[in-house]
Amino acid sequence: MVATVLITLLSSCNVEVKYTIHSNNSEYKTFVLQEGFALFSFEYPTKYRISGVHYNKTINLETVTLSGYYLHEQNDETLVYISALLFDGTPPSSVASLSSMLVPYQNESGFKLISESAIIVGGNNAWSNTFFYQRPRPSAEQAKGLKPAPTLQKEIYFNQNNIVWHLFMRAPESTSVDELAAFAHIIQSFTLLN
Repeated sequence: MVATVLITLLSSCNVEVKYTIHSNNSEYKTFVLQEGFALFSFEYPTKYRISGVHYNKTINLETVTLSGYYLHEQNDETLVYISALLFDGTPPSSVASLSSMLVPYQNESGFKLISESAIIVGGNNAWSNTFFYQRPRPSAEQAKGLKPAPTLQKEIYFNQNNIVWHLFMRAPESTSVDELAAFAHIIQSFTLLN
């Protein structure tokens, strides 16, 4: 229910923001957010497309969504989501607690934590986890006979100047090795510009 409410809030309050995309070569493009409270850039594979760039002024949330590899037979695709949530004051520690972010997934069928680690993202200490689970389908997809999707998910969180960053990748299990490598490149090239 929280996801549904958040999507509703975002869709009614979002403002598109200025960004540029530069082609580096045949493998990667560079995304640069030019407007908002948190300016950043990253490289992403040319097989991905930017499917949304928004700033929600009501809750101070910037988001970039990328769509990647699509499996037609499974009606499943890779999603990459980068968000920055600005707090007035110090962000509550629970918002950036990775263990609390796993709670909704731990009860899903097939949940298996693959790794948890401290990493550096854009010069900041971050916390990362990677896990498999059987992602439930929306009821419309269930009605068509689609079963839960074997999924690999990687989530990264860090705080920087009252901003909680969330970098997220969800991929079908069958493409997860390639998609993890693509997400690793996004993370390695992620740069804060302000």
